[in-house]
Amino acid sequence: MKFSIDNIKKFVSSNWKYLAGAVAFILLVVILVALSNKENETEQQKEEQVIEEQQAETEQQQEEQETESVEQANSLSTEDYPEINNLIQLYFTSMANNDVETLKGILAEVLPEDEEAVKKGSEYTESYNNIICYTKPGKIENSYVVFASYEAKFVGINTTAPGLLSFYVLTKEDGSLYIQNKLEDDIKEYIQSIVKEDTEVANLFEASQKRYEQALEDDAALKEFVASLESGETEVSNENENTEQVAENTQETTGQTAENTEETAEQTTEETDNGAEQSQESTTLYVKAKENVNVRNDASETADTIGKLQGGEVAEKTGEKDGWICINYKGQLGYVKADYVETTSDGTGSVSKEISENSGSESNGVVYVKETVNVRAGMSQDSEKVGTAYAGEQFTKIMDYAEGWTKIDYNGTEAYIKTEFLETR
Repeated sequence: MKFSIDNIKKFVSSNWKYLAGAVAFILLVVILVALSNKENETEQQKEEQVIEEQQAETEQQQEEQETESVEQANSLSTEDYPEINNLIQLYFTSMANNDVETLKGILAEVLPEDEEAVKKGSEYTESYNNIICYTKPGKIENSYVVFASYEAKFVGINTTAPGLLSFYVLTKEDGSLYIQNKLEDDIKEYIQSIVKEDTEVANLFEASQKRYEQALEDDAALKEFVASLESGETEVSNENENTEQVAENTQETTGQTAENTEETAEQTTEETDNGAEQSQESTTLYVKAKENVNVRNDASETADTIGKLQGGEVAEKTGEKDGWICINYKGQLGYVKADYVETTSDGTGSVSKEISENSGSESNGVVYVKETVNVRAGMSQDSEKVGTAYAGEQFTKIMDYAEGWTKIDYNGTEAYIKTEFLETR
């Protein structure tokens, strides 16, 4: 059969119904295939999206776990290091009991002057209580920074004094722990950075300082005793020592009896008059300090300290009564305990009349804080507190004073810190 155009037209004309059905079927198949492919593609996309979401969730969980692990490693811990807790507990117990031999086993170095300091401290410290150690990782592997809060019980004082000390603990080759008490500058800076930058540690120091200040406010005997410690006036008997004797000595030093307080109030006017009368005598008398002694604004050991006479320093004597000497201290009336001075007619070397600014020695340089201490607006523990200096911090020193204070540049303003809490390097 020949396939001419006419034959084809006749074939289509005769079979157009069948051909239309075939075309429709083919179109239907094509559409179904296309829809099936699109559905498969959509399902595949959904599966890929689910897989991506699962991977993203897994990665997020891993990141959260890693972050949590880092936070746990860097957070303050009180339970994770029982060996460190025992070490610090042993340190405080040894300090209170003057157990130098034990200290030599847990400290990196114990010098003769350290032994003397331990002995002196143990004479007026009964115990250290409620010790809690907060530990963070140190600068190197197997080292730790420990912040230990405690309450010191002093002989003859009912109220305990809260405190907070920092320690740097290292690990020996045999795995045992010891306290590195002679720190290099980089370690001091590392601990200082923790104190400044770690919110938990900063809050810890702030809370400790508030408890300490509250304890002093609640117990006048504790406040006076701490003041006597800082001024170096505290005396504790070394012969035939027992608890009652030490308590009596402490009570005498602090002067915290109601009877003394009432008597002081009654004596103030009378002593002032006596001082004025005696100052008019034709022969001027002086007193020379046998050792460092506080000068107070009243004839009582509970009175405010207005300065200090250094050993050998001379001041003009203006009166005397009931164990106190009235003196002319830098142009104002002051009182010193008679036991700490001797009367003389020689005023050579008297410097107590000079203005306070002139009693200092200029020595600009850098000083470092040995342990946490208050920064005050003036040279008195009753002066306004302007801040807190933490162990390891450094300041520019402006001037040292014979009264035992150092003027520093504190955030652009002049302020004062007790000299005994500072060191140079």
